[in-house]
Amino acid sequence: MEFGAERMRIIYEDLLSFMKRWIYRMEKMCYNIYKDHDKEGDEVIQAVIFDLEGVLVCTEKSHFRAWKQMAMEQGLPFDEEIYRKIRGNGRMDALDIILKTAHRNYSPAEKFALTARKNDLYMEEIAHLTAEDMLPGTRDTIYKLRAMNVKVGVVSSSQNCGAILKKLGIYRPMAAV
Repeated sequence: MEFGAERMRIIYEDLLSFMKRWIYRMEKMCYNIYKDHDKEGDEVIQAVIFDLEGVLVCTEKSHFRAWKQMAMEQGLPFDEEIYRKIRGNGRMDALDIILKTAHRNYSPAEKFALTARKNDLYMEEIAHLTAEDMLPGTRDTIYKLRAMNVKVGVVSSSQNCGAILKKLGIYRPMAAV
């Protein structure tokens, strides 16, 4: 079973609700940083570190489709349940979960090739990312923080973090990736 339209709508609405609350908190924090910035002796926030996936951008569907395509090419089943099991795992660990249903063993070289194939499929998926794909309020929050001389960084387990930030047009304001 794929990500159905209703399931995606629910995920999107939950994410949007979370982001609205998060944006409100960030704007309040930015205001407080700005308001208190000139007071001597006050501690002010010097840096903010964001996670990439689910905070700045949501590439969930792209990961799902890339893993599904890779699995289909190998004749392996892949559905939402399997995807839930692999979410948050590194590529090799995720692949090992997918390969549990395989009727043969894969060598380390084959596993490496499969994760590289998944990454190629994922890169094709995100090739069309633009600033419009950022979660609501992301760009404004980053630039408000930068305008107040607050350093902004991104942490991610994704090896594609830099490429995604460049596609979104927010790589340059980052002090650290």
